[in-house]
Amino acid sequence: MKIMLIDDKTTDVVTKLKDLKRRYHHVQVVNMTENESYRNGFPGEYLMYRIAGIRLRPATYLNDLAFNPDYAMSYNKYGEISVTDMGNEVATLQLVDWQKQTVRAVKYIARGFNWQFDLVGEKADVVKRWIRDDKQRTIMIRMQLSNGKLLKKLYNYEGDSQQPISMTFMYDGKLFDDENSCLTAFFEDVFDDQNIEIIRYTGQ
Repeated sequence: MKIMLIDDKTTDVVTKLKDLKRRYHHVQVVNMTENESYRNGFPGEYLMYRIAGIRLRPATYLNDLAFNPDYAMSYNKYGEISVTDMGNEVATLQLVDWQKQTVRAVKYIARGFNWQFDLVGEKADVVKRWIRDDKQRTIMIRMQLSNGKLLKKLYNYEGDSQQPISMTFMYDGKLFDDENSCLTAFFEDVFDDQNIEIIRYTGQ
């Protein structure tokens, strides 16, 4: 099976897909967009965050979050909830519905300096996590997949550089040197096919 990867910048998607289908029997399109408000552009287009188990609007109830009941909570000017402990900011909560108190994401400080930004699902399960270091550099993105496995993208930096010198990918506890190899293993599970070949049209 051929997996055609596209994203928001890909042009002439249908033309490229028709060309691939003329040459190959089985072609699937997977859109790698991070935009969760994106809707399928045509029938048969898969969205990466959906097949990975990331729901369009993941949410948990405020009471499900394991915050100390002594923490103070107040709305900020952005309609989010600021969580403070003795005046020190602990977290910021993004709400889906402030009346029902459903929380879509939690941004909080871990180990005193680096921010973690979590999309949350039912019962406060972490669906997707971004971790930044004390220099505000993204050092890891982790997705909890619908099959219970973890997909991780690790950013490797040198010194104080803001640009990663390399990236490491992990799926189900296994290390991969490149994203294609990692995604191939993931798609083998998703589509139950051991003969996956990835064709990229992202960023064009």
